[in-house]
Amino acid sequence: MKYYPNSVMWRCRYVKRMIRQLLGREGSDRRRDRIEMENFYCIAMYSVLQDTALQTAQAVALKN
Repeated sequence: MKYYPNSVMWRCRYVKRMIRQLLGREGSDRRRDRIEMENFYCIAMYSVLQDTALQTAQAVALKN
């Protein structure tokens, strides 16, 4: 118990560090999900625009 002499020091050293780590992981997960979603939409739009279908069919596909 040398590292945590009392409950206040335990909170300062351990709990705050764990909260920072949790928030950091959540932020990185959120950024990764956003990037994956942006890439998905870009690929979907590019594939619809590369299709040689009529423009009305392309407009409906892009709306979906």
